Amino acid sequence: MALQLSTPPPEDVSESVELRLVAERVGKEVEVFAETIDKFYDDLAGIGSGDDVEYRAERHEAAHELVVRFKELAEEAAAEVGGQATEDPMLLQEARHFDQEAETWELFRLVIELHHDPHAAGLAEQKQERLAKMGSVHRYTSELQLFDRFLLEDDLAMQRWKIKSWLEHSAAQDGVVENLQRRGGNARSGWMHTREKIKGEKRLRTWPSPDSSPLPQLRSKDGELIATSLDPDAALRQDRSLMSEDAANERAMWRVIWAMLRRGAEWPDICEWCEGRQEGWRAMILERGLAQPDTRSNVAWRKMCTVASRQRDIDDHEAAVYALLGGGNVQAVNAISHGVDDQLFAHFSAALSQQFDHYLQGHHPDRVPQAYRKAAVGSAANADQAQNEINDLIYSLRKKQDTKDEAALPLKIVQSYLLANETESFVHTLGSAIVEIGLLTGNTVDLAERIKLSQFPEAGVLASPNGLRIAAHVCLVLQVIREDVLDPDEADVEDNIIEAYIQTLRASGKRDLTPLYASRLQIARYTKAQAKVLEDVRKASEMKELLNLMIPRDMDVLAILEYQLSSLLQKLEGGPKEAPKFSMLEQSDHETLPGRGIKVNALPMELSLDEERLVQSLGWYIQITGYWKETFSALTRAVRTALVHGRFALAHAIIAQYPSGAITERKSNEVLGQTFDFLSEDEAPTDLALRPRYNVMLRQVKVYMQLEQLIAALATMSDYRNAEAKYLDAKPRPISVPRPLTQAKDLVNDIMGTLLQAPFLVESANEAEAVDLSVIRQVYLTEAIIAYIIILHSAAHVISRGSLLRAMDVPIAVAKEEQGLTGAFVNSGRMGELVELLARCAKALVVLQGSSKKKLVGGRDLGNRIGKDVGIWAVGTQRQTIEGREEVV
Repeated sequence: MALQLSTPPPEDVSESVELRLVAERVGKEVEVFAETIDKFYDDLAGIGSGDDVEYRAERHEAAHELVVRFKELAEEAAAEVGGQATEDPMLLQEARHFDQEAETWELFRLVIELHHDPHAAGLAEQKQERLAKMGSVHRYTSELQLFDRFLLEDDLAMQRWKIKSWLEHSAAQDGVVENLQRRGGNARSGWMHTREKIKGEKRLRTWPSPDSSPLPQLRSKDGELIATSLDPDAALRQDRSLMSEDAANERAMWRVIWAMLRRGAEWPDICEWCEGRQEGWRAMILERGLAQPDTRSNVAWRKMCTVASRQRDIDDHEAAVYALLGGGNVQAVNAISHGVDDQLFAHFSAALSQQFDHYLQGHHPDRVPQAYRKAAVGSAANADQAQNEINDLIYSLRKKQDTKDEAALPLKIVQSYLLANETESFVHTLGSAIVEIGLLTGNTVDLAERIKLSQFPEAGVLASPNGLRIAAHVCLVLQVIREDVLDPDEADVEDNIIEAYIQTLRASGKRDLTPLYASRLQIARYTKAQAKVLEDVRKASEMKELLNLMIPRDMDVLAILEYQLSSLLQKLEGGPKEAPKFSMLEQSDHETLPGRGIKVNALPMELSLDEERLVQSLGWYIQITGYWKETFSALTRAVRTALVHGRFALAHAIIAQYPSGAITERKSNEVLGQTFDFLSEDEAPTDLALRPRYNVMLRQVKVYMQLEQLIAALATMSDYRNAEAKYLDAKPRPISVPRPLTQAKDLVNDIMGTLLQAPFLVESANEAEAVDLSVIRQVYLTEAIIAYIIILHSAAHVISRGSLLRAMDVPIAVAKEEQGLTGAFVNSGRMGELVELLARCAKALVVLQGSSKKKLVGGRDLGNRIGKDVGIWAVGTQRQTIEGREEVV
């Protein structure tokens, strides 16, 4: 019977989340735990793996020692914080939290020891050897020796005894006994006030013998009859009270004794404390059950204690002491229980005591008085029934009014699953809770409220600053000691916990610890989780450091980078793919323009936050050594995707941040051992052995370099237009053309000349790239060519008439079949626009050539170019309709 509620099937978790709510209080213990488990994995690598019992035993022992170390770390933190606490309640509470964490690790250690021992199959033989050393049972064998045999023979009894001991030890850390001793256990003269009352009365009258009838009528201030004798049973026997002060001390004494028993105190300690207060008789009451190792049988004594615990008018704590010693009255113990652990202690104590009585009756009936030899009652020794009992108890504690709040505390939730030996169930339920509250979806709004309203009580673990850390490390230990391989769905649920912890580390700025935990996830999960972490890194030095942490852990770094890039690109792609809307042109009737012009500041340059992250993410490819093909494939994909979706600013930013020249020099040295400038045709290696690889690398970088040229051409033409506008709008206009304008025009000529010389963006690595390049040619390349013609037309009026002759070279390049530009213009529907602009350039050339020989401002001679004789363009006067009006061309 598992503890978890019905859980929804695991969902596909695609993103991690910044767990700010939890991360605010993540302390240095995070780093200490990471160092500890990192060393553990290094040691584990030396053990090896396999299903062999020896290998499993070594891993089990290593895991056991790891949990012990976790406990020690928590104890050290508790001592450190407690030493600083003094009277600060917050620090005291934090120290108590670390104490509780240490107790949780100790309980987990018990679970590993009891339920995950790889030598379990051979334990029977070991038990027989140990029993043989004990010798056979005879008439003088004490009950204490029988109890040791009982624990050895019965696994369930051993489990109950160890858990009972754990509950005693954990309670011993709370300082309750010391506090009670200070507050109410200081009476050192028995019933001092009652004795003085009796003495006073004896001076005034003749005093009868004890219990003679009628008894003297002694009354307290409240009118209650007072006992007339001072023996321990007087008040109960006479059905009378003590003086109120003595009654308060009496209750305090029993409260302290109960607290000491609850915390596993030995009889000598209890005896010493009682005798120090002149109450030795109380210790004597407990002696038979706690301090007589040679007693042959205490069955009757335990039955008497149980009966005593049910007496009317007995103090609650006194009844609880008797019930605890008798083991048959759980209700009396629960009546004074102050929390979850007290009630668990009552259950395990009674169950163990009753199970021992069952054992004696079944195996050694001569140790059971005849009056008690009857059908056994109480807790059964059947393991399944015992499991159901503890599950039912834990469930009821979550529902009861006085325990439900404590039972919902993060560490109490973890402990409840460990007590029930349902660690795997805890992992599954918590992993499902993470999905149910959306902890990995990126939505942190009202996270605390969603945790509170979750159908999974286990979600409360996530609200603790240390709860998620503990849960994640429990998962890591289970991965080592688990014998069966989890099915994919279960493994995915478990990964939810570790991934959530990774994002906690990320949110707290401890990114250098994330590869350690991500490497324990399934490949698909660590790819997603670590990709999210990489988004936060901006400095190249930090990138290099994180790469050096991932690579030695055999993580598929390229898969992580690919996922990161794909995720960021997916955000930018938005809805269904449509033809990008890009235009840097506008209608214009300016005298220097052919009816259209380039806008001032035509190109967008501002980036969104997601676009900045994308540009930043590409830096990982630069920092990773080698991987030429993968680097330029990623850069090319990013640029073409940006252009296809109309995000020119993004494409421009990528090219500016990662120029092909600098990257090819760096990467070629990493791959070939030599630095090459792939932009230069004269840079081919002289070593013939390198030529084939060099040529392959050149093909792999070619598309990126051509996209870089196209973007540079558009950016340069925009710069030219800005410089031109500044010149034309100047008042008064300078006599000579400014040098920046002529330089911009020369740069445009150089870039566009290269772009129009050879086939451009016609080679592709795959079908998807071919489709994108086709769109880019239709949208951006045609725009670049048309803008270039406009610039040449304008420059003919502003700088030199020779620019128009360059415009006449454009249709020659467009017409070349190998260039494929004709198809780009036809498919984009811009062929008519191109023809119209060329016609206007031809007209302007005829007009300018036919004018006077006076040079334009800043003009130059036409030079010795082919086509300088405009007669070749004057094929006759034609009437053409342009923009709705007839003109002679």
